[in-house]
Amino acid sequence: MPATKIAIPTRLISHSLKNSIPVIAQMGATGIQLDVMNETEELSSRTAQKHFLKLLSQHGLSIGTTFLGLTRPLTDEETLESQITKIKNGITLSFSLKVNVLTTHIGPLPEEDAKEHPVLVEVLNDLARHANHTGVTLALTPMNESPVKFVQFLDKINQGPVALNFDPASVYAAGHSPSEEYQAVYKKVSHVIVRDSVRQLDGAGLEVSFGEGDVGWDEMFALLHEGQYEGWMTVMRTQGASIQDDLVKTVQAVNLKTLNYWQ
Repeated sequence: MPATKIAIPTRLISHSLKNSIPVIAQMGATGIQLDVMNETEELSSRTAQKHFLKLLSQHGLSIGTTFLGLTRPLTDEETLESQITKIKNGITLSFSLKVNVLTTHIGPLPEEDAKEHPVLVEVLNDLARHANHTGVTLALTPMNESPVKFVQFLDKINQGPVALNFDPASVYAAGHSPSEEYQAVYKKVSHVIVRDSVRQLDGAGLEVSFGEGDVGWDEMFALLHEGQYEGWMTVMRTQGASIQDDLVKTVQAVNLKTLNYWQ
């Protein structure tokens, strides 16, 4: 098996894009996750992109995946065209940067009998067709749906590859079993988010420091290895007073826990 591929999102580092690279290299990661909507102003030309890739290489890093955060669901009629344009631009930039997985959310899935349902299928087929021409795979993240239900919907997309962005902490927070869900959909997973969570008394999920939550990560890493997962794992921490320190601790913990699997 290949070595563990651990990425840190540059958007979580309190530096400019280029200045975040040496910081991430020192944090023990082997790659970055780049925000293709909010961090690409200095990557607008092919020359700038080449220089950026060279900078990454000099620090022993590569771009694991790209990320595009939508502000409205893909079922929103008023913003649909602009959202499609953003995703297609993100796919094109990912291809230019030699990245083959773009992660994004599409919002909650509409019910089968809702008018938005066939529209979303058509939109995703259009995006998958565009991605297919570049060799980029869209890795989509469920909202509160179980990954099994989400993959059943993705099976309707047949114009190009679409995959699952698997976030065990969110799966757990939504009331599902990460290990059971993963075993059912692992062939569709092309990216994994590493973070931890707990369920509060009111049933809501809360992100916590890695290792302090209730996500069974020891079992998850064993399942990832058993399923021969070879993609990137992006460590995540969106809350807390010491995000950067928490990211370092997560990288260290993942390396330790996967030592006998991917190293």
